[in-house]
Amino acid sequence: MKKAISLLPVGILIFFGAINTNGQSTQDAYTYLGTIGKEYLSISENYLKYVSSIAHNSARKAEKRRTDLLQTIAKSKSKIAGMPCYNNDCALRDSVISFLTLNYYVLNNDYQKIVNLEEIAEQSYDLMEAYWLAKELAEKKVEEASSRMDIVQNEFETKNNLEIPEDKSQLSKKIEQANQVNSHYRQVYLIFFKSQKQEAYLLEALERKDLSSAEQNKNALQQTSIEGIAVLDTLKAFRNDKSIVIACRRMLEFYKTETELKIPVIIDYTMKSENFNKMRESFEAKDPMTRTQAEVDKYNKAVSEINTLTRTYTSAVNYINQNRYTCMNGWNTQVGNYLKRYVPKFD
Repeated sequence: MKKAISLLPVGILIFFGAINTNGQSTQDAYTYLGTIGKEYLSISENYLKYVSSIAHNSARKAEKRRTDLLQTIAKSKSKIAGMPCYNNDCALRDSVISFLTLNYYVLNNDYQKIVNLEEIAEQSYDLMEAYWLAKELAEKKVEEASSRMDIVQNEFETKNNLEIPEDKSQLSKKIEQANQVNSHYRQVYLIFFKSQKQEAYLLEALERKDLSSAEQNKNALQQTSIEGIAVLDTLKAFRNDKSIVIACRRMLEFYKTETELKIPVIIDYTMKSENFNKMRESFEAKDPMTRTQAEVDKYNKAVSEINTLTRTYTSAVNYINQNRYTCMNGWNTQVGNYLKRYVPKFD
C-alpha cells in the first residue's frame, strides 16, 4: 500500500531576478534582499529534492534528503544571522532567522513525532487521522510563520522602493504543485483507508468466528463504503485527472458488494456449519444399530444442504479474494502513477 507523502512547506521563495532600481540606495536594498534570496533558493531546491524522493524513491533515500535539507537550513540561517541590519533596520533579517528556526524545529522535532505516528497509523482510522492531523498542524505552523515573514518582506520592499514582479519561479511553482498533489491525495487516501481498515476488522471477526462482531463490522463497512462513495462523487479532479478517485471508488464499490452479497453467505455458512458439526458429532457418537431411519434421513439431508452451502461459500470467498486483489492492485498502481506523474522529479 502506498504511504502518504510528507510535505512541509518551505515558505515563500524570496524573489531573485530582474528588478527595477532607482539609484544606489535601491540597488543596495536589492542586493541585500538578493543575498537572502540565494539562501532561499538553496533551501527550496533541497526541499523539492526531499519531496521528490518521497514520491519516487526509497524511504532511506528520502530520509537522507531530509537530513540534507536540515543541514541546508542550518547553514543558511547561520549565513543570514551573520548579515548586518540594513540601514539599522533588522526586521527582515530577524524575521527570516525566526522563520528558519521554526522550519528547522518542525522538520527535526515535529517530523520525528510524525514518523512515530506513521509507525502505528495503520492500526486504526483514528490513529491515521491523528497522523494526518499532526502533519497538518506542522504545515500550519510553517505557513503562518511564512505569512508573517511575507508581511515583513513587503514592508522592506515598500520602504526601499523595490518593484518586484509577482511572477513565480519554476522552483516555487513545483513546490506549490507538490503541496497541491499531497492535499488532494490526502482527501482520497483517508476515504480509502477508513473502509479498508473496517474490512480488516470484519475479516478478523470472521476468523474468530465471532458472528455478532462480524455482523456489526459488516454493517459498518457497508456504511463507510456508501458514505465514502458519496464524498468521492463530490471531489474535484486534480488537473482533470480522477484516476485515484476512480480507483478508490472501485475499491469502495467492491466493499459494498462484499457486504451486501458475499459476507452474508459466509456468516450463514459459518453458523450452519457449526450447527452441522454438532449434529454430526451427535449422530456419529450413536451406535449405528440404534439409529432410526428418520435420524438417518435427517442427517443425509443435512449433509446435502451443507455440501450445497459449502459450494456457495467457496464461490463467495473466491469472489472476495479475487476482486479484492484486483481492486487493491488497481489502487496501488494508480496511486504510484499519480505521484510519479504530478510530484515533480528533482534530483
